Amino acid sequence: MGLISNWSPRLPLMLDRMDLTGAFDVVVCSAIERLEKPQPAIFELALARAGVAAEDALHAGDHPEKDCAGAIAVGMRAALVDHAGSMPAHANARYARTLDELLATVTDLSATP
Repeated sequence: MGLISNWSPRLPLMLDRMDLTGAFDVVVCSAIERLEKPQPAIFELALARAGVAAEDALHAGDHPEKDCAGAIAVGMRAALVDHAGSMPAHANARYARTLDELLATVTDLSATP
């Protein structure tokens, strides 16, 4: 599991302080890499570091353009996580309101050949 974030260079330190560093195989932070979602290069960098092909990856995020469109542009599957239920579904992405729904999406996609 990886993390791609448009966030400050403090991200690795924050993950470490919350004892979450070990939860991720790959962490790609925009401020460190000087790349931002939805730029294809940030997704491609995460895929390369993870050693995963785009078609075998799912990117889940809370922004239709930065997360969904960006991931889809490089060939990844995408899921829009909309906790507030305030965003329209993205035409080419799965939609989840909760993390339980996201888990069901991951399970469903894992079962699909």
